Amino acid sequence: MTSSGLTPPARPIRRPRRPAGALPSIATAFAALVLAASAAEPGPTVPPRNGPAPKSAPPSATKSRDQGRTYIFFPPQPPRLWAPLPGANILVHRVPAPPGAAEHVGDPFYAPLATRLRGESLTPALREKLENYRREADALRTEMRLVLNQTAEAEPHAREQALAALAAAQAPRLAALEATAESLREELIRGRDHWGALREWRLGSTRFSSAAQAMSAQYQVLRAAAYYQKGLSPAQRRLLREIALDMENLVDMPLMGNELAADANPLFAFSPETARLRLPSPLTPEVAELVSRYESLKAELKQELRDAIYEEDSTLLWFVRNARLEALARAQESRYAALEGLAERIRKALAAARYRPVPPAGPNLPPAIVGRIDDYLGSQRTLQDEVGAAVNAIQSIADLERVSIAPSANGRFEVRIALRPGPRHDEQLERVKERLNAFNKSHAERLAALDGELERIRQAVLWLEGEGGDADEAARREAARTVDAFFTALEQRERLQRYAEYEIAVLEPGLSPEQRRLLFSAALAHLDLPLPGGVPQPTEIGSSPRPAPAMPSTPSVPSYSRD
Repeated sequence: MTSSGLTPPARPIRRPRRPAGALPSIATAFAALVLAASAAEPGPTVPPRNGPAPKSAPPSATKSRDQGRTYIFFPPQPPRLWAPLPGANILVHRVPAPPGAAEHVGDPFYAPLATRLRGESLTPALREKLENYRREADALRTEMRLVLNQTAEAEPHAREQALAALAAAQAPRLAALEATAESLREELIRGRDHWGALREWRLGSTRFSSAAQAMSAQYQVLRAAAYYQKGLSPAQRRLLREIALDMENLVDMPLMGNELAADANPLFAFSPETARLRLPSPLTPEVAELVSRYESLKAELKQELRDAIYEEDSTLLWFVRNARLEALARAQESRYAALEGLAERIRKALAAARYRPVPPAGPNLPPAIVGRIDDYLGSQRTLQDEVGAAVNAIQSIADLERVSIAPSANGRFEVRIALRPGPRHDEQLERVKERLNAFNKSHAERLAALDGELERIRQAVLWLEGEGGDADEAARREAARTVDAFFTALEQRERLQRYAEYEIAVLEPGLSPEQRRLLFSAALAHLDLPLPGGVPQPTEIGSSPRPAPAMPSTPSVPSYSRD
């Protein structure tokens, strides 16, 4: 129990992704699973993270088109530091990411590894090498966490010196680990499993039908090059992942209206690559000048790399293409080192200014009520997880066209399931109806019990404030706001805890770039982000989906303090 009366929940608070139109401030479980018509209907749709499947192609045509093509899996888009995390995952992927892939979302070999895991084609030698890599990475991270914990109360300069000493001691092992990661990436790629093995189009030589199609093609090549293109340095591969992330957000700009254009404090793409945050505003002149130099140098490196990938994509002789990219890697090497030097100076300047998020205190409630709230949230998470499990169970007996979220009549949100038209549609429809009826009956009963417990918690707060059973409507609303504020504070505090290692990897002075990358990869895995499903290897123009929509943003940003 903390001094404020807040007790962090035993498990993370997992809330459903919020569609347009805010949910009530206290998160509510989904009301029901509803069978929707196959035709398009209003309401925010939850799209697969790999882009929408072609709606005009019947299942038989899709199956024929995908025959003989390997499925490629790319990692999820990392959220910005301290951003609200996605909740219960109810997305339906025709080809979900394989078990075992999630722990490697931050590793440079994620894409080829996921393909091999799905095909169950890892050789004993590769399994052993992967296990040795995992064991050494865990050992190095354990050593880092030990020093971080030991110096938690130390003066900043002493802590930085201790971390720098550890970085020097770990340097040979970290270099060997990153070399192993690069070796694994190369060995996991088999000729027929290469992303571009069946591709018939090339940037710079193929005529695309529209600017959007050309942009999508460029995005696909840049995203895949980070994992599959030979001749690139590890630093360039990391920067390519950030370039692809930039392009994903660029695709979403029209959907956000003038929100981005009006943003006076846009996201800062920092180090390690793909990490992003909002810098405190206003910045001191010193920090602003360092940030400007950092962004200019990174933009220069990005443009050179993007141009080279574009130009070399149409080079027919692979060894010529590889040699040119290797030459660029050598030419850029010193500037990557300079970029890391600037990043460290920015970290030290931010640390000196003592910018940090302020954990919300929230209402001070007695332990008994805090325990009941924790139990309530646990039950709510269970109900939300069961909705996702029910969707997955239905997917196992029916071909689902889409899953969407829409407001229900009782003020909650319902999950709507639409079946894909096909020869077995009627047969599947009856089986799905049976499943839905059984699930909704049990779910409604448990949801009613959960609502009753929430009302009892609010009543306990009323008694705490001396109102009791004679409370008027204003007092009841105030009690509801108190419980609501407690939930919000609890969620924000828990979110900051989950981002702790992400924050250290990005902002802690004294760590080496290699240490930061190792911590950051573990931080991404710890966030438990929903994994995108697989996409088939591209063949003809338009055979692969457009960039996936970015994670929904939120206007709530942790406040900053100089205290």
